[in-house]
Amino acid sequence: RAALRVLTVGLLDLAAMQRYLAVRNRALREEIAVRRLAEAALQRARDELERRVAERTNELASANASLEVEIAERKKAAALRVGENRILEMVATSRSLEDLLAELVRLMESQQPGTLCSIVLLAADGLHLRRGIGPSLPAAFLDAVDGMAIGPAAGACGTAMYRREAVVVSDVMAD
Repeated sequence: RAALRVLTVGLLDLAAMQRYLAVRNRALREEIAVRRLAEAALQRARDELERRVAERTNELASANASLEVEIAERKKAAALRVGENRILEMVATSRSLEDLLAELVRLMESQQPGTLCSIVLLAADGLHLRRGIGPSLPAAFLDAVDGMAIGPAAGACGTAMYRREAVVVSDVMAD
C-alpha cells in the first residue's frame, strides 16, 4: 500500500507538473510573440528614424551648398566693389591710362577665374588696332594685334570695332 500511495502521489505530481509546464509553455510562446512584435515595431521605428535622418541630412547638405554659393557670390561682389574703388582712386589720382586699363583687366579676370582678358584700343586714324593691355596674355599676342586693320572679319576685337558693337567668341584663336 505504501508503494501504491507513493506511485499515486508521483502520478499526481507528474500530471500537475505537465499542466504547469503546458501553462508555462503557452506563457513563454505569448511572451516570445509579444517580443517579436515589439522588436518589429522597434525596427520599423529605427528604419523611420534612419529615413528621416537621411532626409534631413540631404536637406541640410542642399542648404549648405546654397549658402556656400551665396557666400562665394557675396565675396565676389565685395571683391568687385574693392576693385572698382581702387580704379576710381586711380582715376582720382590721375594714374596713367595703361595702369587704369591693366587694373580693370585684372579685376575682370578675378571675377571669372580661368579667363584671360585684354583691352585693345582703336588707333587715332579709326581704322587700325593699337596694342592694348592684357597682363595675363603673352606679349606676342598683344604685339600681333598692334596695327591690324579693323573690318567685318578682323578677329573679335577688329570686328567689334568695325561693327561698333560687342562681339562675343568662345575661342579667340578659332573665332
